[in-house]
Amino acid sequence: MSIFLPNKKAIYSFEDLLELEELTGVKYELIDGLVLAMTGGTKAHNLIALGLFTEIDAQKDEYCRLYVADVKLRINQEHKHNQKDTSTYPDVMLACGEEESDLYEEYPLLLAEVLSDSTVRKDKGIKREKYLNLPSLSAYLIFSQTEIMVTVYQRQEKGWRQNIFLGKDTNLEIQLGNEHKPLKLNLGKIYKYVENRI
Repeated sequence: MSIFLPNKKAIYSFEDLLELEELTGVKYELIDGLVLAMTGGTKAHNLIALGLFTEIDAQKDEYCRLYVADVKLRINQEHKHNQKDTSTYPDVMLACGEEESDLYEEYPLLLAEVLSDSTVRKDKGIKREKYLNLPSLSAYLIFSQTEIMVTVYQRQEKGWRQNIFLGKDTNLEIQLGNEHKPLKLNLGKIYKYVENRI
């Protein structure tokens, strides 16, 4: 049995990525045209994402769509500063606008990533930059899996505000623009499945 491996130095389009995933059955992220294989997460990573999903799912508007890890985000050409395609699999994604495709979302309202040793530079660096340039996005959340901590990027009238929240007794309110009610999140509930591991 032969295994197909993408060329790590080649520039792929979004359409190439769809073909590659169909051919291989493997999920890949595409960052400025470069293909990166998705790696498996830890139990803590998964449980934190599920904790956040549960909290948001109980509060979201019924017409909104909420995903954990398996739906890709396409960073559309109109949202980019260059012509190379980008597509990721956010750990948690909330989308409430028009649905363009059964395979991906393009207009998320909220994105969240759970940090791991292999993704910390991407999640805090290039992904943050790409995500914060999405006009539809109201909030980007980055969760630690080594302590009860979240970094929140919240859209303001003039740019983005960054805050860091710590501890299981912390409550925070995430604004989702004028058309949606804010999310009220408690870090203890999000981390409840992993609190004894941290």
